[in-house]
Amino acid sequence: MKKPVILLFLISTLCVCAQVPENPFEKYGPFQTKTFESFAEGAKSAEEVYKLKSENEDLSKDIQKINRLHHLQVLILQNNNLTSLPKEIGALNSLLYFQIAQNPIRQLPSEITQWRNLLVLKLFQTALDSLPKEVAALQSLHTLEIQSNTADTFRVSAALTQLPQLKSLTIYNTNLMGFPRTVTNCIHLKEVYLVSCKTKKISTMVSNLKELEILVLEGNSIEALPSSLFEMNHLKSLSLKGNLLKSAPEALAQLKNLEILDLRGNAIPVEEIEILRALMPQCKVLF
Repeated sequence: MKKPVILLFLISTLCVCAQVPENPFEKYGPFQTKTFESFAEGAKSAEEVYKLKSENEDLSKDIQKINRLHHLQVLILQNNNLTSLPKEIGALNSLLYFQIAQNPIRQLPSEITQWRNLLVLKLFQTALDSLPKEVAALQSLHTLEIQSNTADTFRVSAALTQLPQLKSLTIYNTNLMGFPRTVTNCIHLKEVYLVSCKTKKISTMVSNLKELEILVLEGNSIEALPSSLFEMNHLKSLSLKGNLLKSAPEALAQLKNLEILDLRGNAIPVEEIEILRALMPQCKVLF
């Protein structure tokens, strides 16, 4: 079975040199503590479990027992035959990092309100149609990723606007059917990745994201750029790779802090690209 898609192609777009993917077991939780490789193993030493990775392990009958692991800070669940998460998972109030993949859950339990220390939430290959209002309780959350969601559509919850620490939002291969207005109200975001989301237009409210430094809108169906985009003076990286643009407005040169502009995979005349390169000597224009 395929593993969750990791957005390594974005790294190549935004960085000159290669980067090593983050290892959450090294970055989060007590230093040099053991990472338990299965739920069955961890259950035998519940008081010692701070980090747990359960892959290809059927937890459909045992997941309710997860509240015994009350020291847990880093948790990855992948391909565990889970169609839902039990309310007992809310007892993991020390959790810093939570990733679930290849489990077709349709909702998150309301008990996630107890995850007030959670920093990173990653939802890969689930069947969510939205995030619950209880997400607003995750006041420490700084990174949210949703990849390859299998529901027909996905609604970006307004609860995200109540997360003061949210800096990075990634939605990949998920049917958004548009650029979510909710995202434009998350004013402290530094990074937004909306990739392969069937987005046709960029919201005219995008300029609300005054702290945004990275905006990646690859693999969508965007045909035109709103004038409000050219007001985003903090942008350093902008990727519109693989869209339906037929023109590159000279107004892009107003983005004085832009360092990387990726326009590959669009039907833009080469002459317009050369004009942009002349107008933006500080920016690497990829085409």
